[in-house]
Amino acid sequence: MPVIDRIADLSEEITAWRHDLHAHPELQYDVHRTAGFVADKLRAFGCDEVVTGIGRTGVVGVIRGRAHGSNRAIGLRADMDALPIQEIRDLPYRSIAPGKMHACGHDGHTAMLLGAAKYLAETRDFDGRAVLIFQPAEEGGGGGEAMVQDGMMERFGVESVYGLHNVPGQPLGTFAIRPGPIMASTDRFTIWIEGRGGHAALPQAAVDTVLVGSHIVVALQSIVARNIDPLDSAVVSVCAVEAGEAFNVLPQMAELRGTMRALTPAVRDLMRERLAAIAENVAIAFGARANVDFASGYPATENHPAETDFMADVAALVVGEDRVERDVAPMMAAEDFSYMLAHRPGAYIFIGNGPSAGLHHPEYDFNDAAIPYGASLWARIIETGLPAQDQPAHERQVLGSSIQRGCDGADASSGMDPLQERPDRDLQRGAAIPDSLGTGAHFVGTLLVGSGRGADLRDAQRHRAGIRCGPCNGTGDLVAGLPLLLGRRRNLGGDEAELGDRLPDLADGTARAARRLLDRRDRCASAVAGRPLTLPQLVEVAANSSALLGRGRASRLSIRPTGRSKP
Repeated sequence: MPVIDRIADLSEEITAWRHDLHAHPELQYDVHRTAGFVADKLRAFGCDEVVTGIGRTGVVGVIRGRAHGSNRAIGLRADMDALPIQEIRDLPYRSIAPGKMHACGHDGHTAMLLGAAKYLAETRDFDGRAVLIFQPAEEGGGGGEAMVQDGMMERFGVESVYGLHNVPGQPLGTFAIRPGPIMASTDRFTIWIEGRGGHAALPQAAVDTVLVGSHIVVALQSIVARNIDPLDSAVVSVCAVEAGEAFNVLPQMAELRGTMRALTPAVRDLMRERLAAIAENVAIAFGARANVDFASGYPATENHPAETDFMADVAALVVGEDRVERDVAPMMAAEDFSYMLAHRPGAYIFIGNGPSAGLHHPEYDFNDAAIPYGASLWARIIETGLPAQDQPAHERQVLGSSIQRGCDGADASSGMDPLQERPDRDLQRGAAIPDSLGTGAHFVGTLLVGSGRGADLRDAQRHRAGIRCGPCNGTGDLVAGLPLLLGRRRNLGGDEAELGDRLPDLADGTARAARRLLDRRDRCASAVAGRPLTLPQLVEVAANSSALLGRGRASRLSIRPTGRSKP
């Protein structure tokens, strides 16, 4: 997968930060050690501004790009707080705080954003400001709202904001997102029931609040089953029942507590109305009284359509289009990132945690293998969303997925081009990328070079280079292919499928070989550590070479098989 090379190199360091945070969990706004850890790292990275105390204990870091033509700013948010749960796994970095643990992965979220911050502070290949938001009190404290109310958006000029959360069971190296509501609103309710206490042997002389409460619990399930449109989503859960202390006393009072979840304000309002009516009237039917109290929680987390598409596109650059779900089902859990999305356009995405215990489980642990994907996503959002006019290497994108999986199955000895009957326009879209190519498969790459952002690449100058993929005949040379220069589709034009979506990064030092290949238009034998070079490796090999095309250029790449090359 084409995670950023530098971030891959930093993964061990980022993981160490994550383990430190995991061992020292803190709750809600009481995240002083965590906030101090974050602020110290941001200062050490060389961030241009590091501000603490936003939203009580939140931290904001600002990194300015090397280009200065734009005053735009994009916000990236990570939550920092843990949960009041006793960790039961015997990890080397297990929590040292009794009754507290990172059971929701906020340690991983914080570490990934710190990793992106270090990379962005080193490279600064963007035009504008990266605003790094480290938020306290997501777990019930409304830290997102507190930071917004502290004037964070206005103070740092944030024009759009993005967040993420890991999801156990979602495959590692995948992302999932949707426009509109992606997480639910939450409201808490408490129902107090008053009856008439009495001896358990004389129920006729009492009004049994346990019986009344039991009927209310059952009746509340009719709200979702019979009052809510079946095409809408809603949850009503009674999670606590308290009544009485003795085995032979019918209690005078009973208390029910629970939560309601909805994806739209209309459903949220209807649920509150129906819950109060059902509780009060069921109690009356039994000769009791019920009082209902609501405590409003987080609103629904609603992704903005344009920003959702943008975030999904960037995720596809990191893991491949086939590993990005663009219409995932909403999750009925709640998230206070919703307050930030209510004040600025943006989007929230799920990142795969692989097989693991569920969120809020005492055996849960964030998967360190997800770190390069999340940190690369954050970095690419800044580099792609705030493109530098003089250094657009990370905004360029490989377009034109023109490889047919039939290449692998073609008879190499025949010398036939398996796609020779297909017109070029058909080769430009939709074909799958083979995992590897047989010895002697010959490819022709077309590189289109334009000048500046938004250039019409179809009118650009064409360069062609022949490449032979197979064993290196003992030369031991590492072939360089053609550059994978990633970026926003809308800056480059064209509707071809993206070849770069699923290509892995290779070792450093390949740019020189790539330049030699393009300059001399020669045919090179190739091997990586004595193994045949795969096509994805061939295309990705010069991914980070800004020198390859020079500064201020944009590029598009298409590749098609042209049959067997001669030895």
